[in-house]
Amino acid sequence: MVKPGNTNLLIENCNYETGKSLLAIATTRGCPQKVCTSSQTKNWIRPQLLQQYSLECEFEQIVMVCNQIPPGAKGRWAISQDKPVLQTYAAAYLAERGSGSLNHPWDDWIEKRTIAVLEHENQIVSVVRYTTTRRDAFVIAPFTFSQFRRRGFARKLLAFLIGELLEVHPRVKLWVNTDNLEAIGLYQSLGFQLIGKCYSSYWKEAIAL
Repeated sequence: MVKPGNTNLLIENCNYETGKSLLAIATTRGCPQKVCTSSQTKNWIRPQLLQQYSLECEFEQIVMVCNQIPPGAKGRWAISQDKPVLQTYAAAYLAERGSGSLNHPWDDWIEKRTIAVLEHENQIVSVVRYTTTRRDAFVIAPFTFSQFRRRGFARKLLAFLIGELLEVHPRVKLWVNTDNLEAIGLYQSLGFQLIGKCYSSYWKEAIAL
């Protein structure tokens, strides 16, 4: 699946000709900020991207899925009044992870309920987003502000999101860096299971010399 017009480009496992066609369609809308695909499809997508854009960073990741609602859920969907904190979240995520954007359609995400938050003592401490394909819901950019980490907030918010998504979708999927053992352990505690590997990369327009 490809979603042209978005800063994120998701190309599911496919053959060379299909992958080439999907990439051509997507890049007519400009440089994709993030590209996610299978490890196999990476082999022909990556060289094509390198011909047009500059690579900022890339990661080998594992794919995990969950189809059972975990206990301990707590959270709510974001509302318009949360936008200043959501912008702080975007800046903190970008500064810490080295990837992401400060330009997000907050109003659209809030209206569509694709971004959730967890409050503690009337303060938002954790944020998570999701997107969908024809088959799955994808967890995106979970983040807990540094001063509130290791207190179980991320787990509570993820449990909330998973429970909401499994009311509509047969399973919830996420991708996590292979060396992020702490996050992998958290996801396993929520019922996620490893099903495969994938590739994520971040791109920018090439500078003409």
